[in-house]
Amino acid sequence: MTRPELADTYRLLAERGRDAFYEGEIADRIDAWMRENGGYLRKADFEQHTSTWVEPVSVDYRGYEVYELPPNGQGIAALQMLQILEGYDLAGMGRNSAQALHHMVEEKLAFEDRAKYYADPDFADVPVQQLISEEYAARRRGQIGGDASFNVRAGELPEEGDTIYLTTADSAGWHGLPHPEQLPRHWVRGIDPCPGCRSCPGPRRALHPSTPTTANGYAPGKRSLPHHHPRPRDAATARPPASFGAHGRRRCSRRATPRS
Repeated sequence: MTRPELADTYRLLAERGRDAFYEGEIADRIDAWMRENGGYLRKADFEQHTSTWVEPVSVDYRGYEVYELPPNGQGIAALQMLQILEGYDLAGMGRNSAQALHHMVEEKLAFEDRAKYYADPDFADVPVQQLISEEYAARRRGQIGGDASFNVRAGELPEEGDTIYLTTADSAGWHGLPHPEQLPRHWVRGIDPCPGCRSCPGPRRALHPSTPTTANGYAPGKRSLPHHHPRPRDAATARPPASFGAHGRRRCSRRATPRS
């Protein structure tokens, strides 16, 4: 299969940089398509986009300090999961045993918290430190029983189609390649909002409710919740102890490739 139009898009980005997307031809095409099809994005939205430099947050997991970017991303879901797993003797359960896998799968509790609490901090008060605290992890751990749970809800804080994730590494363990692929059931991949570009915007936007009162409700200037986050590295050696990712949906399984 060849994708000449997508190749042309990549070539345009390589030659003209970010401006080709945010201020140039690609933004013009998306703007035109949105106007013709009842969409809300406009070229002005792209032109007014800014990126922000934020401080990462972290938890200690069995001697490893694991950092993630705070919302509007979903990285802290991984920190919530690690905090929950910290309370289990996974080694004693046995690698890939039914008991170990069960407790790992039940970390899906964090995804319900993500759906309720994670949002653009310019629009919502996101209780990051409470969500990744040991105390909250202990409460969530107490909701995990010996059987699979099908009635999963977001936790209550004080004061208040799907994705696959493939990751691999070279034999030396120095380079990891994460690749998430997303296809929510709400999104039709046949839609090409940039005619001639063959580059589909992140389909996870289909999961953002149209009600502006919800944490991730669609609203002007609001940053959506991206479903990706950087892979980890050991601060002492700059080598990755493992390559992992949050796939985004509670019904999917994760795979991690530890460095041997």
